[in-house]
Amino acid sequence: MIYMNKRLTRDAYVERYGSFDIASNSWPDAAKWMTMFTVPAGAFPDFTIMQTGIPVRHIACNKDVIRPLSDAFDLIIARGLTAQLKTYDGCQILRAVRGVPAFFSAHCCGTAIDFNAATN
Repeated sequence: MIYMNKRLTRDAYVERYGSFDIASNSWPDAAKWMTMFTVPAGAFPDFTIMQTGIPVRHIACNKDVIRPLSDAFDLIIARGLTAQLKTYDGCQILRAVRGVPAFFSAHCCGTAIDFNAATN
């Protein structure tokens, strides 16, 4: 498991997840790493895709984040904070870290997930 709280260099991402081509929006190994996380049914009635009003049922993300994401959702439920999760705003997009082109964004390989983007 990769520790998600540290920035990885381009070489480290390529070593773990294969090559990326941001210019052509290509990640040949995506099928090997991406999977669907199922949001706990009924626990988040106001949780929508961006601000569309469409309920979030699944989140496409990297296999490496399934366990921490599941643990996070379990904690949100256990602590009674489900109303705080309003929007799912994206996960996998090929790009460099803003302002730091030497680093791939964790979004490249689906290890970064945005929630409540409009308000944080």
